[in-house]
Amino acid sequence: MLMKDHPRPPFIIGITGNMDPVGYETQAWESSIKMRIHRILDWITASKGWLDAETGFLVPGNPPKDKRHWRALGLNKTPEPSNPLKPGKTPIIVLSSLAPGADTLAAVAALDYADAHPEWEVFVRAPLPFSLNLYRDGSTTFKTPAERARLDTLVERLRKQKGWDPCRDLFEVELDNDLANAPTTIPVTHPPALADLTANDLKSGKPRRYLRYRAAGEFVAAHSDLLLAIHDPVHEEAVFGKPLDRAKLANLYEAGTAAILEAKRCGLSFELLAISNNFSWADNGPVLRIPVKRKKNKSTASVPETLALLYPYDSKPNPSITDDRDPVWLARGDLIFRKILALQAGFNALPCGLKEEKELAKMTTSDSELEEPPLPLSPQAQSFVDGLQTLARVRSRAAAVSREKESHREKLFSKLLNYIFAAALCVGMFEHWHHSEHHGHEEHGPLSHDLMSWTQGILLLGALFCLGRSAWLFYRHCLSGDERTRHDYRALGEGLRVQIYWCLTGTGRAVSADYMQRQRNELDWIRFSISSLSFPFECWRRSFFDLEAAARVEVLRVAHVKWIQGQRKYYESGAKKNHDAAEAAHFKAWSCATAGIISLLFLLICEVSPFIKDCLVSQPWWFFILLLMAGLAIWEPPGLFQREAREDHGEEDEGREADSLLHQGFVAWLLVRRVWGVGLMIAAPVIALPHLLHLVTNVWPDWNNWWIILTGAVLLTGGLILAASERQFHHEHSRQYRAMRELFHCADQRLTLLLARLDALSVADPDYDRLLSEIHNLFYQVGCEALDEHAEWLMLHRARPLEPFMAG
Repeated sequence: MLMKDHPRPPFIIGITGNMDPVGYETQAWESSIKMRIHRILDWITASKGWLDAETGFLVPGNPPKDKRHWRALGLNKTPEPSNPLKPGKTPIIVLSSLAPGADTLAAVAALDYADAHPEWEVFVRAPLPFSLNLYRDGSTTFKTPAERARLDTLVERLRKQKGWDPCRDLFEVELDNDLANAPTTIPVTHPPALADLTANDLKSGKPRRYLRYRAAGEFVAAHSDLLLAIHDPVHEEAVFGKPLDRAKLANLYEAGTAAILEAKRCGLSFELLAISNNFSWADNGPVLRIPVKRKKNKSTASVPETLALLYPYDSKPNPSITDDRDPVWLARGDLIFRKILALQAGFNALPCGLKEEKELAKMTTSDSELEEPPLPLSPQAQSFVDGLQTLARVRSRAAAVSREKESHREKLFSKLLNYIFAAALCVGMFEHWHHSEHHGHEEHGPLSHDLMSWTQGILLLGALFCLGRSAWLFYRHCLSGDERTRHDYRALGEGLRVQIYWCLTGTGRAVSADYMQRQRNELDWIRFSISSLSFPFECWRRSFFDLEAAARVEVLRVAHVKWIQGQRKYYESGAKKNHDAAEAAHFKAWSCATAGIISLLFLLICEVSPFIKDCLVSQPWWFFILLLMAGLAIWEPPGLFQREAREDHGEEDEGREADSLLHQGFVAWLLVRRVWGVGLMIAAPVIALPHLLHLVTNVWPDWNNWWIILTGAVLLTGGLILAASERQFHHEHSRQYRAMRELFHCADQRLTLLLARLDALSVADPDYDRLLSEIHNLFYQVGCEALDEHAEWLMLHRARPLEPFMAG
């Protein structure tokens, strides 16, 4: 596989073009096209300079800003000289269908560039409309022996590339089910692809081979970040009109370059490809047009020489814009395009993790979860599993960085909490750090008064320092981009987890077509990365069906154990962990609130009863002992309620009871004996300690102010604990995880039955295919639910990002 030593999501360049350019047979024209493609690759990989649209050269320095320079070239307005894409350490994959003409020359140019620039990982893949033998010998594409010989030479060069994979690097693009059926007039012994070479479609009467040409072209467009279109725009305007007739281009039997270019900018054809998403978005990537003249062009009009970047129609800032070279449209499309590449380059700059190579074994090694533990994988099944090494290593890297950023966030969260608590406490102490209200100045003297003033100043400085420090830490966190990185890399890791198991089970599904379509322009680079690492998805399905029946069951059982059962355990423990954390936070918060209320009640009693006040001042330890004993009497051991619920109602009822308590808020917690018990235990030192502190020295605040300070600190602690729990989404995560636990539990039970039935059937059994399709569909549906759950998690965290705490 490509990039074995350091796998990274690649930047993909698609190639589409005319098969009959003028001068195709001449060496001079071939050298000219190769040189232009090499310059474009220079523009993509360079760190400095800009691409001159007029000459096609990468020019050193910055693009000129003086419009007179462009007017001298006969241009009325400044074209789009583009700075290099700066992909960093991102590998490059070139997709070409290897048709004669532009496709073949571009593939050769890419291979030559890879040989001349070994510092860059440039690799060529070939999605073909038919299998290689049919494409070469049976189709009308390669009409002469010279064209077939050129194809053979090119294929030999492709196979010599480092990491060549015959299944994924040269393959036949499959049609969708509705279009893949062969005509009924063709004997069923003929494969559909072979029948499509000569047959006409029953409904339209048009040659079915054009469907496969169109599918191969749209496959290239769909999976490319940048599409190079080497074609004749003048001839296309003569055929389709100006502006181009989109109705004609949408015809599935129109397989020319203009149709593929339009599909890239407007959206893919409905149900043409076996794996596709028909959404057309602004992040589909641009088309870089390289104009040439084709032999069919009989017009005397000259073909423009200027390169042109054409962006998707959905990136228009204003729907009324019709000029493809509109500067505002170009600027907006360029911004979206470079944002995707920058995020991908940032991920690719990460070093390899120490445990990456163990990730695949961790995700596929069988354990004893099933009633009948699966045997070690057979060599055939293990070979199939090993093909997922690249995806597993990238997933491990993304997950590791996400966990690291999460750890940093938790530490920052704790620091912000502590600093805000300290700041609020300092302000409260400043307000009550005096004793003149209850004792005269003469009792303390001027020295005591000066010390009190200095202490109040220090408290204010402490509050300002804590506020400033928390603001600085948060500002640094915002500048670092860790919050976005944490979300993005977690999304990448979760998406790759589902994609790995979809590939492993042979579903042939693509995460990029089902993952967070609403989150465009934020997570587009993640979908591109997952797709670029795992396509062509149908090849995983083919490889799965090439396995023997026993090996298929083996890999299905691995996915059952390590994914379905593993995720069930993860969500089960996560639901319990978050529920316990939410319950503990609410218990601590309301216990502190109860202690504050008890303290305020005693303060009120002391204000209205001089006798109790005098008793408390003279004998504070008796109140401490009495309150502590009362708290111990009321307090009940934790877990008693849970044990009773578990015995009487089971685990599910326990979760529902606990949830109802959390939902009912403060009133419900006031009815819990344990809250009052702990509240009395906390209130005991709050009430007794001020009188003891007052006895230490008379320069401290008197007992009344100490009482107010400590009561405020307890109430503040409870409020911050509750705010922290809300910011950490413990309750929301508990509900999400509990729902997912039930989903994976149901899927686990269903798969246990289905896999047992599948293992008992032979491939020749009439029910075998239907049962296997049911298992594939179950894995697919569970994966979609897992992706939706993570999308909800992501939207929740992005809607409520980390912010500094406020306390009063």
